[in-house]
Amino acid sequence: VGTVRDLLAGIRGGAGGGPPRFLKIPLTPVGAVLGALEAPFSRFLPMTAGQLATFANSGTAARDHWTEARRDQLRGLDEALAGLRQELVLSARRARLEREGARIARRLWGRAPGRYVLQKYVDFHLAHGDERLGPMTRLDSVLLGAAARVPGGLWLADVYSARFAKQSALRKKMVLMLALLECVTPSANALDDAGRGGRAAATGALIWQGGLEAAATALAAGIFLPVHGACLLWPARLRGVAP
Repeated sequence: VGTVRDLLAGIRGGAGGGPPRFLKIPLTPVGAVLGALEAPFSRFLPMTAGQLATFANSGTAARDHWTEARRDQLRGLDEALAGLRQELVLSARRARLEREGARIARRLWGRAPGRYVLQKYVDFHLAHGDERLGPMTRLDSVLLGAAARVPGGLWLADVYSARFAKQSALRKKMVLMLALLECVTPSANALDDAGRGGRAAATGALIWQGGLEAAATALAAGIFLPVHGACLLWPARLRGVAP
């Protein structure tokens, strides 16, 4: 506990000034003058007689039980709101991962996965985080962003990463989903089915798929190759955490 004189001296010293000099003014006559002027000139006075009187007596603020109780209530409310925010963030992340897993499953076998597969896909990410997939780069951000937001983006990002970015986060996510689909039916049967129609049908399908993949590779390279090259040339500037 200090005095007002100590407070003013500390303020002056903190501002870089020298030792302060104080002018002593008698409190009683100044208080009487302020009291007489308060009624007509209260809005123009720097302080009131009551405020000036506080300098004549030492005093500290007492703890108020009502305020303490409300403070405890507000602290509990803050904790509840913090928990709610955390739940909302977790719920939003779950929804994003479910949409991501569903898109990847459709890319792999043409259908939406079952609830079990989606739950395991989400649980893996929540338990291990993206760190389990390796360091995320700006290229990962671009590939995952295109897969999530651009029509046909997952197809092009998959084609590009399969040939030019085999260690990307997208490829690892697809391998994870493929492993999950291989563990349950009917997706496991569909993925292991060699197809029917004989050699001629298989050859025609192979030629069609090969031409389609070649066209997709050329298109994907034109879109993603400049970004990939920039990430390799300026990694310190362009690498970051994928959203």
